[in-house]
Amino acid sequence: VAVPRLLHLLVLLLVLGSPALAQESPDDQARRLLEDGRAYRAQGKLKQALDNFNIVVASFASTDSVGQALLEIGRYRMEVEKDAEKARAAFEQVAKQYPRSDAAPGAYHSLGLLALQRATTTAEIDDALAQFARVETLYPTSAWVPRSLQASALAHRRAGRYAEAADLNRRVSLEYPASDAAAAAQFEIGQALALQGQPRVAMEEFQQVRNRFPQSPWAQP
Repeated sequence: VAVPRLLHLLVLLLVLGSPALAQESPDDQARRLLEDGRAYRAQGKLKQALDNFNIVVASFASTDSVGQALLEIGRYRMEVEKDAEKARAAFEQVAKQYPRSDAAPGAYHSLGLLALQRATTTAEIDDALAQFARVETLYPTSAWVPRSLQASALAHRRAGRYAEAADLNRRVSLEYPASDAAAAAQFEIGQALALQGQPRVAMEEFQQVRNRFPQSPWAQP
């Protein structure tokens, strides 16, 4: 990912000029830049966050943080700029060049989301499902697994396969109750059942969202 030369030099000087960072290894420096970038993003300072991620990629290419930085750049392209092609390029770079990194399952998940966003046919939905499936196949212990299972359920629902959607969401809710995807999955069980013409059972599943995940946005009226 290209970084303007002046920006590169300015940020690099700031980083290397810091007494704390100057004593750290390149891996530690890159990790600190990555963490600071995520903090910027959480604060809504998106430009500063992107600058940090770009510096990791451009100046610390041999460190373990590059895959994660590329993943964050892809998320910025997808979520902020709404540029699917640039986002896809970043995610594919992670999947191809850093397949053993912690960022790789997130890259496959994000590629699935991009495919699902543009899908208009069953075949295109199945392409998205294939990306989501790779997460569990290649990285079965990753935190991205329940997220991809829940995204797969959404894909099945879009294709009109409501039973499959309910089954996948139930698996997320029961097998990964601590996941950040669990509350949405429980809610989507009710949605899928309602679409199958089972309103009474659907209401029971919606109630489970309030019972099991009372603090979740999905439990709010």
